[in-house]
Amino acid sequence: MKRLITLLLALIVCSSLAAETVVKGRVFEGKGKKTVEFANVGIYRSDNKLVGACASDCDGNFEIKVHKDGDYQVLVSFLGCGSWTKKIHCTGGELDLGKISLKEDNEELNAAGISAKTLIKRESDRIVYDVSADPDAARMNMSAFMSKVPGLKMSVKNGDLEFRNEPLDKILIDNKDNGMINKSRQYPMSFIRADYMSKIELILPNSPEYNNSSPMVVITLSKPLPYGAAGQIKEHSTSFNSHSATPDAVINIPLIGIGLRYSFNYASEPSTTNEYSRTSFDSDGHKTSVMDGSDYAKSNSRGHNLNMNLFRSMLKDKANVSASISANTSDSKTHSRSNTETLSSGSNTTSSSSSERTSYSPFRLNAGFKANYEWKRGNDITIKYTLKNSDSDINETLTLSDWDRANHSSKSDRQQNVSVKARLRPNRKIGMLLESGYMFRDYDDKTTYWNGDTGGMNYTQGVAYSNAVILGSLFKRKLGYSAAFNAERITNRGVNLLTSKSLDYDEINFIPQLSLSWSFLNDYRVWASYTCRSRRPRQDQLDPYIDTSDPYNIKTGNPDLKGENTHSFSGSIDRNFKARWIDYLSVNADYSITPNSIEIVSKVNDNNVRTTSYENIGEHSVLSISLLGAFKPLEIFNINFKASYKRAHYQVSGNEINNISTFSLTQSASLNMKFAYLSQSLIIYPAGLSAQSKSLRPEPLMDVSISRYWDKAHFGGTIGVEDALHSRSHRKSTLRSNDFLQESWIQRAGRKIYISVYWRIGKFKQTETVKHTSYDLD
Repeated sequence: MKRLITLLLALIVCSSLAAETVVKGRVFEGKGKKTVEFANVGIYRSDNKLVGACASDCDGNFEIKVHKDGDYQVLVSFLGCGSWTKKIHCTGGELDLGKISLKEDNEELNAAGISAKTLIKRESDRIVYDVSADPDAARMNMSAFMSKVPGLKMSVKNGDLEFRNEPLDKILIDNKDNGMINKSRQYPMSFIRADYMSKIELILPNSPEYNNSSPMVVITLSKPLPYGAAGQIKEHSTSFNSHSATPDAVINIPLIGIGLRYSFNYASEPSTTNEYSRTSFDSDGHKTSVMDGSDYAKSNSRGHNLNMNLFRSMLKDKANVSASISANTSDSKTHSRSNTETLSSGSNTTSSSSSERTSYSPFRLNAGFKANYEWKRGNDITIKYTLKNSDSDINETLTLSDWDRANHSSKSDRQQNVSVKARLRPNRKIGMLLESGYMFRDYDDKTTYWNGDTGGMNYTQGVAYSNAVILGSLFKRKLGYSAAFNAERITNRGVNLLTSKSLDYDEINFIPQLSLSWSFLNDYRVWASYTCRSRRPRQDQLDPYIDTSDPYNIKTGNPDLKGENTHSFSGSIDRNFKARWIDYLSVNADYSITPNSIEIVSKVNDNNVRTTSYENIGEHSVLSISLLGAFKPLEIFNINFKASYKRAHYQVSGNEINNISTFSLTQSASLNMKFAYLSQSLIIYPAGLSAQSKSLRPEPLMDVSISRYWDKAHFGGTIGVEDALHSRSHRKSTLRSNDFLQESWIQRAGRKIYISVYWRIGKFKQTETVKHTSYDLD
């Protein structure tokens, strides 16, 4: 009995010693009017050992958990606002320090012998978090630790990181691509301690260094990633009979690292029926005929993709080598019907047709190799080679007036790219990027038509390119800049098999770029850039195959297309707020002009037959203004929005000019409750915008979902509804040219229910971090 009582007393004492105290407060500037974001908060033992740290959020709030009772000292500091310190006694429960006003006088801080640690800071184009200065890194995994960076968190819906509800564009490890952790393979971070990182850099959109349109993350490691293995399975199904599954696994052993991924998709969605009415005009603008028609389409498809990547670091992590091999196959089948009625010169003509189209793409090998060597700090050279292959075999049977016509097509695409890239950084304030490479494409498209004619193209394209970038920062990294100059020589060789016309032409492009990003007054960021972008036509745009499955609406490619060059001028000003209900606002303005823009253009002949193809039109320019913002009415409730106005100008031909104004809105909201995560998104956009569009109507699309993630089981799931506002109704669109006017009613797929689940598993052999062993973290 005495032993039992002694044991119970020991348990009680241990429980009291392990009682957890939550220390919280809100940080203000010295006058007590404005809250302070990114204030550094640290809790120290009596021997000045750091036991807990964090940074205040946009409202100045902070919260730190202390795992043992006793006497501690709290230090709050922020550069330019001063500091604040106070002795506390932790006994478990919650300890609210209330309103904390920072003072410029640091005499008390100096007397205490405590040196403030800066956890987080904002630079011109990024937010930097010093993981090595935070003792929580030894007891949190990498994925959970990311939420310490303001605005960055793991999405409950899919388990991937996002910033302000926007998915990341890229994840780099030590500023390089990594085979174990990257954008498409984030789950290993759920099983690796955060102290394997020394620094997290959240790169904001439009960084002069990375030229990124979406946020991205750069992780600097404190030691090599551990040995072990992890895996993930994702599955997505909808009420429209579409399904996808993606198992993925990675193993890291001393000899080599191996990643494996397999994906399968199947879709057999409901059929669609569209209607249209087309009026043709003569050269004087008089009506010549009116055609009313409809088309029906039903398709199903499936595909398989298998990928393996190998990676390894050597020479004390100075050299990195990776290789990848992938193969994919797919097949599809489409059945379509069309009916038309034409009124011309007082007489009616009706016709109908149907088609059956099957496509098969066999397994083809794709491969890649990359080697990187790094010396000193921030200097490296990378050699990269990629090989891409794709083939497809297409059979099409057309039935017109009880007469069957059979066409057979084969398409192949071979692409190879080799490049050398060097990154040089003489000092922290300036750097250079140099890249040279050669890309080769080989398109081989051949069609045997029902009448014995042979069409298609043999087409090769070689692109030799060189890029040079100078980048750096000034004024304590508050101003970032980059200037780039790219040059490319393009050699095109080919022949149109139907007309025997040569497709040869050469061109040289010089592509300058300039970008500036300035962060000032702690809360403002200004960004401006000029870019020139060269875009070459795709294979489907060049392919001269004539699709006559609907004889009155013909589609074809244009092998005579030339590349396009777009000049863009962009700028924005962002403001971060310290109010409880608003996070930030941003105003963006963009202007772009493309003299030889590649656009979809339709024409009709004397019989009111419409032919749609691609053309280099005279000019396409766009002026757009947008307003972005994030609101936080409650601690668990977030709202994001983006409202845009766009004015587009198309010069389709010498006397055919089209100006169109559009408005779009993107809004999302999330409610993070204890038992589930509720989200809603709304997109209002002009559907079907093209060079000949008229009278576009905004199209609202709403998605509503409920998600849950079980942290201990590493299992997440989502149930949602897409396009919740619409049934299987029709939306209207209008095309207008000098020789025709067409009004179309396109059938929506309508609301559909979807279910997504993902499950993760992993185990890594992780070494203890010596730096934190002296801290009282138990």
